[in-house]
Amino acid sequence: MAESIPGPGFAGSEAPAESPGYQPLSLLAIIGCALAALYGTVVLVGFAASILFGSPWLMPLWTLVFPLVAMGLALVARSQIRRSEGTLAGTALANWAISLSVLFGLIFLSHTGATYLVLRGQAESFTRQWFDRLREGDLDGAFRLTLRPENRPAEGPGLHSELENRFNTLSEVSRRGLYGAFEQRPEVRLLLLAGSQAEVKLLGIKNWDYVEGGYKVSQTYQVTTPDATFDLQVVVHGIKGTQREFQGRQWYLTPEVQITQLNFTSRGANLSALQKSAQEFVGQWQADLRAGRAAAPAADLVQLNEQRFWPPEPSKRSLALTEVRNLCQQPELLANFLEVDQSLRVLMHRRDGDRLRFLQDVQFTLAQKHVVDGFLLVECDAKAVETGPPVAWRLAGIELTRIRDLPSGRGLD
Repeated sequence: MAESIPGPGFAGSEAPAESPGYQPLSLLAIIGCALAALYGTVVLVGFAASILFGSPWLMPLWTLVFPLVAMGLALVARSQIRRSEGTLAGTALANWAISLSVLFGLIFLSHTGATYLVLRGQAESFTRQWFDRLREGDLDGAFRLTLRPENRPAEGPGLHSELENRFNTLSEVSRRGLYGAFEQRPEVRLLLLAGSQAEVKLLGIKNWDYVEGGYKVSQTYQVTTPDATFDLQVVVHGIKGTQREFQGRQWYLTPEVQITQLNFTSRGANLSALQKSAQEFVGQWQADLRAGRAAAPAADLVQLNEQRFWPPEPSKRSLALTEVRNLCQQPELLANFLEVDQSLRVLMHRRDGDRLRFLQDVQFTLAQKHVVDGFLLVECDAKAVETGPPVAWRLAGIELTRIRDLPSGRGLD
């Protein structure tokens, strides 16, 4: 009996399995993996650069869109590959895209979140120091915190004199130095008037970024006083010394401070109306003085603010007091050399027995050589706090707070 000889291509009686054909890579898997790898590279290069150059690497929160899109593409790619019945490849690429997106997305979120929490804590702590200074009536200490750390004088008995000398001199174009402008700011005066009764609450961080060599943090606070409730936008800047002028990160308050959402209480509304009425009274009195129809305050009603007057030298104190009293004895000269600042949103006020006094900011020019700052005291019955205007106003006096030399001995326009 003849033996059967197997034909070519057969091993025994079973046919071999067919080898799979060419499987193209999923385009979505390729794009997703490339996008995730690119995002990861940017993050790593950014961190390396921050270490090398000593500046932080911060990306906007919206950049999380890139790893999210990469992961979304990878998930869709894996689903397509499973349904392709072996005609598509790229599962490994899709898995890599998902892993890289999650890894670098979490790294970004962790770094950003940790930085945010640290900055929020430091910025709030510093800003509350500023609020506390004003609530305590420490105008010098509050202004000091608005100065850049390298320009900030040390605290101590000589602080006020140094602030006046360095930050309150007159220029060719301005009658107010930085310090004088600060003490007239509405938020500063509202906090000084409220004192310890002011309550401050952080509402949130509006924005934060790394600019000009440091972190700038914009915060929103709600301030509640017996007279008003208002939101206050406060921007602080935290910087590090470039030449070891100071240690660590130091903060200062920028000029970008703004009151929003100002709502008066019933008492505050009455005081606001009284202030407006007092300013109108002063404006009319000044106009009548220039027209020769009003009298000047009596010379003995001109006094120095003994606690705040600067400079303390007896000769300067005597000069200011004597010259302003002389002006009051010559109404026609007083009308020419008295300047009333009617632009202020908030006037200081105080109660003296049964009288309520508003302090209208004024300046006197002396012989084209000096400028004297002070207040025109305007008073009415203190019961007006409960009733509001109309009231009968009277000039109660003039309170002088400082004298400064005009630059080059010339007057200001």
